[in-house]
Parts: sequence; structure tokens; C-alpha cells
Amino acid sequence: MRDVADRRRRRSIRESALVHRRRAAWPPNHVDPDEVPIIVERSAPYVFHPAHDEDIREVLRRLPCGSLDGLGEVRLCLYLGDSEWGPRVRDPFTGRLRRELVPGVFGPSVLGTYTFSTAGIRIHAWLCGPHVAVPIAIFLKVESLRTLVHEVAHHFDRTFRRGRPRWDVNERERDEAWAERIEDEHALGIVIPYVVEQYRSECEELAGWVAEHGGAAIDPFELVDAASRPFLDLVRSVLVGRPRNATRALFARSLHRIGANVYARSILRELLSRRPDDARALAVSACIAQCEAKDFGTAEQLSRRALAADPACMEAWDALVRGYAIRRMWREAAGACESAIACAPVGEDPPRYILDTLEQARGRLDEAIAPASRAVEPA
Repeated sequence: MRDVADRRRRRSIRESALVHRRRAAWPPNHVDPDEVPIIVERSAPYVFHPAHDEDIREVLRRLPCGSLDGLGEVRLCLYLGDSEWGPRVRDPFTGRLRRELVPGVFGPSVLGTYTFSTAGIRIHAWLCGPHVAVPIAIFLKVESLRTLVHEVAHHFDRTFRRGRPRWDVNERERDEAWAERIEDEHALGIVIPYVVEQYRSECEELAGWVAEHGGAAIDPFELVDAASRPFLDLVRSVLVGRPRNATRALFARSLHRIGANVYARSILRELLSRRPDDARALAVSACIAQCEAKDFGTAEQLSRRALAADPACMEAWDALVRGYAIRRMWREAAGACESAIACAPVGEDPPRYILDTLEQARGRLDEAIAPASRAVEPA
């Protein structure tokens, strides 16, 4: 079987190399953005293409001259296979394994592809009900247009920049990194300005939605484009019906994780002004104090206030344990880990970090005891 697979692989390489040589014999045709075929496949009402054909056309018009030369088509289509990586569930529409971005919105692990042999770009659809919330619809539009410029970068790379077949894994990874860099540049210079210009009222509604549910006036595209996790965490929390105070505390934690502490502190100040003993808000405040200012004393004080209000608040235990571990206070860290495990809600495992830190702390304490034991052994 291996010999057959090797022969097939060698044949595929030869055929690909032949295609490259033939295409290199003449320059690619100039392609006007208004003449690129855009094919939209809509096979069912649950198939959602966030970026429609005019969105695609306008972004193509704004790309640098020559970027599209030789491009065959752009096809908006449904990915018919299963997602191949990450957490997956079966979508209720096709029964395929897909990733659930937020409750009720399903998509493939790969948002788009470029095929060199046909010079075609495929942008994969999302699956959801007929009414998609405005915030996630705008986010998905940005994601689809980012995917478009990413695949156009691959087209330009394969057609002009590196016009030869590439089979080495490291080389393909470098090509992907280059396309991601171009995607980021065009997202800031082309995609975001277009969406803000063309969908101003929807963007204003999105900003109001973030302020209402998240608790801070944040430019939504600082979240949607630069780091989508806080925005998606907020959407998920709202859609599952989590209480508003808990949603805002979790949103502040997610913002803190990407370094957006100005926004996080604004949310926490407002929340703690109304609920001074909110355990989650105190825990996030403790984490910011020790991560940003290295103020371990304040962080420990805030963590213990949180635990006094809610002994089962794992976020507060995490901040307390982390502060001890950073300072290599292994005895205190081990004690805090053991207390956290004892206080974990029934039926829930304590955070993995606490379990790992307990093992590390015990190991460091054993290492400290061993030399002392040997020192008192009789000669």
C-alpha cells in the first residue's frame, strides 16, 4: 500500500510541476475586479453567506492593482465535509460535524480555500436560523471578507511571488504566515473601512449592543478585528442567558486576557460600585492588580475579599494561587491549592492550573526538605 501511495504522490508532484511550467510560459491575464465571476450557492434557507456579491466586488476593487490577475472565480458555497479539528458538534441542519461559533451558528474549521489549478477562491458559508443577531452578522461579514483577502493573497503568492509547486511542510507554513500578514494589512486598510462606511447604522447598533451588555463603550472593531475572543465570549454569554452582572465580569476577564485593561477596569468599577462584594469582579480586579502592576498585596486582599463572599469562586482561588506561585511561595501556594480543591463546586473539577500548581508546589517543597534531611544524617 505504501508503494502505491508513493507512486501516486510522485505522479501528483509531476503533474503539478507540469501545470506550473505551462502557466509560467505566458503571463496571467489582467483581471478587472468588475469582471471576476462571483458565484453564490444558496442551497437551503439555513445557508448564510454574511458577505454578499456586492461586498465581495467592492473589496476586490480596493485591492492593489494586479492582485487579481489570473484569478478565475470567487465562489460562495457550503462546505460539505466535516470540520477536521477543534471542538465539534453535529449541526441540526445537515448533521455534519462542525464548530459552533456561538449558540446556533455553525461553521467549518476552514473558512476558505484557494485552488491553484483553477485559480478559484471558495468562501464557505455559515449555518444558522433565518434571523441572525446583528452583532454576530457584522462579525461574520468581517470574517468572510478577511477570508477573501487572505485567499487573494494566496493567489498572488502562487501566481507571481512563488510560481512553483511547494511540498515542504515548513515552506507551506511560511506561505500561510505571509498570507496572514497580508490579510491583517488589508483588514485594517480595506475591509474594516469598507464595512464601517457601507454599514454605518449596523455598526452603531453593534457598538450600542456591546455597551448595553458588556458595560463599557468600546469601539466594537477593536474587539471584532484585533481580538475576537472577548466579543465572542460576550455574545455566547448573552445568548445562553447568563445574568448581566456575571456576563460583565466575564467580559472584563476576557478583555484583561488580551491586555485591554482600560476597558476591563471601567467595567469593574461600575460593577463594584453597585455590588462591592461581587466575587467575580473582585477576582478579575485581583488578577489585573498582580498582572499589570505586580501589586501582589492588593491582589491577595481582593482575592480574599472575593472568597469571603463566595468560597467556591474558582477565579479568586486562581488569582491567589498564581500570586503565590509567581513569588515562589510554595508552602502558601500548596495550601491555597488544597483549599481551592476542597471548595470546588460539587460535580465540578477544579481548574487545571490549580491541580498542576499543587503538584509543582509539593515537588518544590520536597526538594527543599531533602537536602535538610541529608544534612542531619549521622556520619
